[in-house]
Amino acid sequence: MTRWAEHRDDMCIPYRYPSGMTRQIAVRLPERLVDFLDELVEAGHESSRASAVAHAVERERRRRET
Repeated sequence: MTRWAEHRDDMCIPYRYPSGMTRQIAVRLPERLVDFLDELVEAGHESSRASAVAHAVERERRRRET
């Protein structure tokens, strides 16, 4: 039995994730954009860098649908 299988019953998806599966990707951004993401998180506008990026991509998706 793998280590993961031994402990999978203890694992749960944190409440901060939206319903459904998420995928992790690597993104390279200019330092000024990363600084901006950090400012958003520090000011409490976003809970994480990933959340800020996801919200921005979702806004762009909705904009293109109209």
